[in-house]
Amino acid sequence: MEPLAFAQLLAQYPGNIGFSAIPKIPWGLLDDRQYQTLEQKIPQAHRQRALDYRAQGWDPTVFTAEDRALFYPNIVDVMGQNYARNDPEYYFKYFLTEALASANWTAIAAVFNLLFDKLPAGARIQLKPALRYAKAVTGRSSTYTFTGGGAAAQTWQDALINLMVLGFHAQPVGGSGPLHSSLASAMLEGRFVEAIAVDVQKSYLGNPNLRVFWRCDSRDKANFLDTHTTEAAVDLDDRAAELNLSQPWNPFSAQKVKNALWLRKASKDNDYYTIVSVGMDFRTCTSFPTLDEQKNPDYQFPMQGEDVKPLREWTQGELLAHRKNLARVSVIEGGRAVEKIRICTKTHAYMAVVNSGFVINTQSYGGGAFPERAVRGLPVDSVVGYLPFLRVHHGGKRANGFTCFIAGTDPPVLLISEREMRNRFGVLAADIIQRTYFEARTAILGHLKSAWAANGSADPDVMLNVQRVIERPLQAAVQPSDPRLT
Repeated sequence: MEPLAFAQLLAQYPGNIGFSAIPKIPWGLLDDRQYQTLEQKIPQAHRQRALDYRAQGWDPTVFTAEDRALFYPNIVDVMGQNYARNDPEYYFKYFLTEALASANWTAIAAVFNLLFDKLPAGARIQLKPALRYAKAVTGRSSTYTFTGGGAAAQTWQDALINLMVLGFHAQPVGGSGPLHSSLASAMLEGRFVEAIAVDVQKSYLGNPNLRVFWRCDSRDKANFLDTHTTEAAVDLDDRAAELNLSQPWNPFSAQKVKNALWLRKASKDNDYYTIVSVGMDFRTCTSFPTLDEQKNPDYQFPMQGEDVKPLREWTQGELLAHRKNLARVSVIEGGRAVEKIRICTKTHAYMAVVNSGFVINTQSYGGGAFPERAVRGLPVDSVVGYLPFLRVHHGGKRANGFTCFIAGTDPPVLLISEREMRNRFGVLAADIIQRTYFEARTAILGHLKSAWAANGSADPDVMLNVQRVIERPLQAAVQPSDPRLT
C-alpha cells in the first residue's frame, strides 16, 4: 500500500482496532512493516483473524461471507435502484429471499460479486455499470437494452440461476431423469413425487388408479380454460412475455430451468411460474380465491391488517368501486327474513382427471396439513367438469366463511359425455368421475357452508343463515350508513 494511503488508514484507528473493523482492512495490500504496525493495534484475540485475511490476500473490493449484513433482498431498494415489477431486480429479490435460508454465505457472496461493485465507503455497494439497462415497453412486452450488451444479460441470468440452486428444489418435467448438471444440487427428493400410471386395458373394468384434482379461479371458462391459462406461466407465450420470463436475462428462458418444476425451500411452497396448485377435494377448493388475495385484480378489497375491512366501515367510494362483488341477500334473523348487503364473489371450480404423469406432494413438502398437490399445469382435455358458483361471505376474515349458491344462468356442467369418459378412463372410472361431479354440484345446490382452514376446510366461525341471493351485482349505490351493511 502506498505510504500516503497507509497513513490515512492508520489515522482511522488511533486506538485498538475493533473486531468489526478487521474485515475492512485491505490486509493483502500491506507490506510486512505496515502489517506489523497495524498488528500492534489488534487485541490478541483478533490477531489470528487478521493473519488469516492477510494469508488469503483479502481484497476490500470483493464480497465475502463476512459481508452477509449486506445480503438481504431489499438491498436493491436501499441502493436506490429504479425498477418495476418483473424487472431483473424484482426477480433478484424473489430468488434471494429463498436463497438466504441456505446460509451459504460464500455462494451468495459469489452472486453479489457478479452483480455489484463493493465500495470502500458511503453506499458500500452499487450495481455494476455494465448491468444497468434501458427499458422500452410495447403493449404487454418489454425490451431491455443493457449497457454491457448481451454479456450483461447473460451475467444477470447466471447470477439468478445460482440463487435458484441455493433456494429452490426442482423436479424434471418428465417425472424422472436427472436435472442439468449445473442444477443437480437442487434435485427434489423422490419421496415428494407421486407417480400416476394407469393401464387403461387393465383398469377398464377393474379398480382405476386415476386422480381427481380441483382448482377454483375467479376467471370463467372463456378466460381461463379456453385460453389455456390452466397451464404454468412459463408454458404460455403471452403470459411468459408479460412476466418477462422469456427475456434472455431471466432464468426461466433457459431450457434447463424451464424444463423443471421448482419449489421454494424457505417458504416451503410452490414456485409462482412453473407450477399450478390443485386441491384434493371440492370443499377445500371452494375457499379460493380468498378475499385477502390482493394479487387478484377482481378483488382488491379495502383491508384492515390481513382481513377485509367490515362493510360498515367502507367509504362511499369503496362501496361504489366494489359494487360488482356486493349483493342483496335474504338472511333469516330472529325467525324472519331480512335483507342484508354482503360481499358476494363468483368463483369457478374446474374438475380435472389425471391418469398419467406425476404430481408433487406439496402437503408433505411443506410439512403442513393443507391437502394440495403441485402439477406443471392442467391440460385442457383433463378438465371434465366446470362448476361456477357464488359465495356469500359471512365476514371479512378467512375463518368467517361463506355460503354457496348456483350462479344464476351459469350452471355447473360436465364437459365430456359419459361415452367419452368410458372410452378415455374406463367404466368404473367414468362412474367415479360422474359421482364426484354430482356430489360437488349437490353441495352447491344445498348451499354448502364452508371456510378456509389450515387443514383444508372447516365450518364458518360466523354463522349466517343466508336463504337466497336477491341481486348481484348491486344496481343502486349504497351509502355507508345503510343499516343493511351491519
